[in-house]
Amino acid sequence: MSVEVNNESVVPVDEAALQRLSIFALDQLHVHPDAELAIVLVDEAAMEQLHVQWMDEPGPTDVLCFP
Repeated sequence: MSVEVNNESVVPVDEAALQRLSIFALDQLHVHPDAELAIVLVDEAAMEQLHVQWMDEPGPTDVLCFP
């Protein structure tokens, strides 16, 4: 299982712990071992831009998910 964590925000994050937690959760959910997960942590302005770009919705959001 592949989990990539990319912190583009100014907030310090324990990326290794987030990766371990994600792998544990995906394993508990019996997600296929060939699955990939990418986590990108961004600031509010970047999230708002992504929200408009991908969902055509104004304002920031908590999470964007793609299949």
